[in-house]
Amino acid sequence: MQLEVKAGDKSFISTYNLTVNGNGGITLMNESNCDVTVSVINSIINIGNLTEGTQISIYSPSGISIYNEVAKASTTEVKLQRSGLYIVKVGDNAVKVVIR
Repeated sequence: MQLEVKAGDKSFISTYNLTVNGNGGITLMNESNCDVTVSVINSIINIGNLTEGTQISIYSPSGISIYNEVAKASTTEVKLQRSGLYIVKVGDNAVKVVIR
């Protein structure tokens, strides 16, 4: 599957194998074999299998940057205050998530 994510004036294209895991999360495996997990529980985005130093960004559908940090551990949690669609970009990987 090829996924193109557009966030404002930026565009990211990668090829992924997607696996939906039991807790409603998604495991992304791109061509560089970066195995990143992204799941949503309540209003918290959980990102796992990170490499320290990896850039993590979260955007609104209109391209507004909501969160932008460098991973300091193998997992991170981001609590968002509003429901809606978000684009989570971890390194060169990107996925859309919904907060309800």
